Amino acid sequence: MIISIAFTLLSGLLYCSCGPSDKIFNDLLDQQNPSSGKAPKTDHGGQPPFKYPFSFAHTGAFTGGWTRQVTVRDLPIAKAMAGVQMKLIKGGVRELHWHACAEWAYMIQGTCRITAIDEHARAFVEDVAEGDVWLFPGGIPHSIQGVGDDGCFFLLVFDDGNFNEFETFLLTDWFQHIPLDILAKNFGVPQSTFANITHEEMYIFASQMPRGLQEEKTAAAVGTAYVPNPFSFFASKMTPNVTKSGGLVKVIDKRNFPVTTMAAAIVTLKAGALRELHWHPNGPEWNYFLKGKARMGVFAAGGKHRTMNFEEGDVGYIEQSSPHYIENIGTDDVVFIEVFPTDTFHDISLGEWLAHTPSRLVDEHLFTGEKFIDGLLYCLCKPSNLFNTVLDDQNPSSWHPPPTDHGGQPPFKYPFSFAKTGRFSGGWTRQVTVRDLPIAQAMAGVQMRLIKGGVRELHWHVSAEWAYMIQGTCRITAVDEHGRAFVEDVNEGDLWVFPGGIPHSIQGVGVDGCFFLLVFNDGNFNAFDTFMLTDWFQHIPLDIMAKNFGVPESTFANITHKEMFIFASQMPRGLQEEKTAAAVGTAYVPNPFSFFASKMTPNVTRSGGRVKVIDKRNFPVTTMAAAIVTLKPCALRELHWHPNGPEWNYFIKGRARMGVFAASGQHRTMNFEEGDVGYIEQSSPHYIENIGTDDVVFIEVFSTNTYADISLAEWLAHTPSRLVDEHIFTGEKFIDGIPKTKQVIRP
Repeated sequence: MIISIAFTLLSGLLYCSCGPSDKIFNDLLDQQNPSSGKAPKTDHGGQPPFKYPFSFAHTGAFTGGWTRQVTVRDLPIAKAMAGVQMKLIKGGVRELHWHACAEWAYMIQGTCRITAIDEHARAFVEDVAEGDVWLFPGGIPHSIQGVGDDGCFFLLVFDDGNFNEFETFLLTDWFQHIPLDILAKNFGVPQSTFANITHEEMYIFASQMPRGLQEEKTAAAVGTAYVPNPFSFFASKMTPNVTKSGGLVKVIDKRNFPVTTMAAAIVTLKAGALRELHWHPNGPEWNYFLKGKARMGVFAAGGKHRTMNFEEGDVGYIEQSSPHYIENIGTDDVVFIEVFPTDTFHDISLGEWLAHTPSRLVDEHLFTGEKFIDGLLYCLCKPSNLFNTVLDDQNPSSWHPPPTDHGGQPPFKYPFSFAKTGRFSGGWTRQVTVRDLPIAQAMAGVQMRLIKGGVRELHWHVSAEWAYMIQGTCRITAVDEHGRAFVEDVNEGDLWVFPGGIPHSIQGVGVDGCFFLLVFNDGNFNAFDTFMLTDWFQHIPLDIMAKNFGVPESTFANITHKEMFIFASQMPRGLQEEKTAAAVGTAYVPNPFSFFASKMTPNVTRSGGRVKVIDKRNFPVTTMAAAIVTLKPCALRELHWHPNGPEWNYFIKGRARMGVFAASGQHRTMNFEEGDVGYIEQSSPHYIENIGTDDVVFIEVFSTNTYADISLAEWLAHTPSRLVDEHIFTGEKFIDGIPKTKQVIRP
């Protein structure tokens, strides 16, 4: 009897555990994505879901208020955005800090005072009330203080899903890890000035109310200027940028909202209409569906493609440069919003790319016949051993670190190493990536050899491509985000640059083909995992292809299902003929993707040395800025950081020491000599000091197109002195005495 009862009970438990139940699963999510249950045959691979809800995280409480955050943990694919809620009591301060990503904020309740300086040391102090918005670009130092009767409560949105509110660059944290002799040298005061630096976490702390707004505005701007545009904006109705029979598009970005770092587009699709096959080269896309029923297909490099259905209230996410389409599959209009963590809206149309690329080259990829492509206008060698792979022990400070060093900061020196060579019918390639130095996330290098006629197939990638022709001649083709064409032959010693997301091809046209170096502004770049045209075409439904180009499905009957990557081909037509054909119906790019730099007058000259800067301002199309720095003996490249990108540097001569601070209290000092390469992560503060008897000369290279740096001294000089003293306890006299202009180099 007991056994029978037990068996009955267990059977019931088994039924309860295994049987379907409406209480276990979210039926609404299942109903909103039927394509996951019955995917189109063109879907392939492990592409994760790109829909998500907003979820809440644990709350952290402090003496001055509380905060909580939503990050990429809620949706692993959503790398572009994270959200934070924060409450500050009256007088409560979110301490002086900064972070690599941009901060967009909305004041939900109360009033706060925000302070900042920009990269030109122009001051900003403002009170922000309920309903107001502020925005600080990445790397811009700032503070927030509650000044309302009940303090303030606000939302922060960051353009990085990995953002962690509890791991930002805090002023007090950094000061704890700077040697006193460096602080004294940087500010030109005795070491005793910093005797009262706090060793406790402040983060969000209770404080007294600030001085009057106008008083603090005036004091902060002494010796500099006020920011030309406040960090606030209200957007209203606007005329659509694009109006077609199938719908309309309205774009809101930096061009009509000057200080925003988040662009947006509002799209309306009529029944049956298609948001054409396209991608966004400058950032990922976060979208929200206001009404209607749609399906979205997203392609990821490596042959992955997934289709999902969207309805009113759904949020979608598309990674940077991932091609996609959105089709209205209902009977009513579809209205959705595209939001980007970048300041400017850009998109690349598949149709425009193909229309402005030599038709024979396209046909070698798609096998549709050149008539289809022309119609779009109207609607193996062995690699040379060129590099030194020997690693030298050039950092004795790793064995005897200064007492201010702390934490697990990894080495930031590296040599150039070689990877396995991949050989194809049209040539070979090999790459150096972040695997050679895990901290080096900003750059990767590729060597490529193309035989005569060999083609690196039509492709694109998220990261920018900088190239140097080592040997021979190649032909490169591209279109920019405005559909303007580019075709050029590049010879030995020439350079080219393609910004991230720009589609292009490379073909060997020299007698012996060509051999060149490619450098990418992402250490994780993988030459074998790029967006390739033939790969994408294999995963687009034929009905979508036909609708996108307005031709029969049979046009695409010969699409190849083989990997091409680097393939042997016939020689292209004449250069001028292909230039002319590519530019039909559009224009030629205003600036070719090439440049030769020569000697220039230093931008900064001090008694301690000099600095020369080369960036987009004197090399318009470059995507990599650089500075050449000379330090006299004992001179210091002052305490600073770069808000817009990581720094890769190379020491040409002399002996130096570099100290680098990372958030969460990590600091490390390393010694550098002639031939060393260094790497500093974006917004990580650092200094470089000449510790030898000869000049130190080094190059700073950035994976961004514009050189920008933030000086610690300038930040403190243009922030209310009492607020600074509450962080570093030096007395306001020291703070008021800091030079109001950037020194760059201290003797």
